[in-house]
Amino acid sequence: MTSYNVFQQVFKLSFASNLVRKVEDPAPELEKELAGALADISPEWTVSWGPVVWKEFTRNPVAVQGNAWFVAYNQSLRFDDGQSYPTYVVAIAGTTGVYDVAKEDAACGQVVDIDDWAVPGLTCIQSAPQPIQNTASLSSETAYISNGFAQALFHILNATPQGSTQSLPDFLQSALKSQSDAKIVITGHGLGGALAPLLAYVLAKTETVPQANMYAYPTAGPSPGNMAFVNNFGRIFPSNPGKLTGYQNWNVNVVNPLDIVPCAYCTDPEHNTLVLQSIPTMYGNPSLGIVNTAVEHLEKLAGRLYYPLKYATIDSPVPVPSPAPGDFKEWRQIALSQHIDAYKEVILGNSTPEEQDMNQEDTMALAVPGVLGCRWKELGMSPSSIRRH
Repeated sequence: MTSYNVFQQVFKLSFASNLVRKVEDPAPELEKELAGALADISPEWTVSWGPVVWKEFTRNPVAVQGNAWFVAYNQSLRFDDGQSYPTYVVAIAGTTGVYDVAKEDAACGQVVDIDDWAVPGLTCIQSAPQPIQNTASLSSETAYISNGFAQALFHILNATPQGSTQSLPDFLQSALKSQSDAKIVITGHGLGGALAPLLAYVLAKTETVPQANMYAYPTAGPSPGNMAFVNNFGRIFPSNPGKLTGYQNWNVNVVNPLDIVPCAYCTDPEHNTLVLQSIPTMYGNPSLGIVNTAVEHLEKLAGRLYYPLKYATIDSPVPVPSPAPGDFKEWRQIALSQHIDAYKEVILGNSTPEEQDMNQEDTMALAVPGVLGCRWKELGMSPSSIRRH
């Protein structure tokens, strides 16, 4: 990956976390399979912790992963400031199956006070966060996040790889003790794009990782919380000022405005255009009944609580066909291309022949149609190279 800049390398690692998402096996077997798939990503990158695969029922042999994540290490990664640092990238997978859709993506009807849960020290986050109902009476001064994302975050913070008792926070603390100048980058796409800034926030609030050592690089993430959370995150993780464009930006959500996923779960069109209401007609009129129903369901759950993190927009190279899609199958294929292909083309450019040969189609549920039990197809990431560190 030496020909790629730092943002491109991080993005490739983000997609690598999804390599076994179509496989139905018990979680321990999925971990082994993901470790094998991450067997050689490039000479510069090694797996230093994980991978970990979490499932609601660990031994269920007929379900895909719930969440998956790992840490990759590069002993000298050149950043956009021209300096090189030892770097650890925490890569978090996106939505995979029915559990993710029902219990994480669409579980925005309950919320968690993240600052009450994530306080200095690691003891607090070893207990699951306690949800409360998302109602209009909640204080706008308190930082709330979606309970679905909070529960996923709890698993990411506490699960350990097979054969190890070291959690992710423990590992990162240990790594920084021996390399105080090391950089930590948290990344993910889609669901992973919501979890990445949340993980960075909790690691900073618990004083696990100094903010100065850490960056968030979410792409295509839905809104994880309310405006108080947005403001708190922006103070801890400052970004470039003003309206941002392009993929080379830290601590903001990289967004394709033609992607439906970043439009969840804001319902305030006076704030910005990334709102649930924009989804039904995003690819033209007339809108489809199944999409309208899904959006209406999410609007009721979300209420007026959610607002997007600051974001940087990319111009989608994927055209929206005309006329508007006539059925759901056609509509979801357009949405798929805007959620996956557009980002890959803008950030990575044209795929190499090897990547084109190794791309696979597999099934992946996404939040908006997923609340109706609909299934999506998404392109996979080529298992090109990671050695164990």
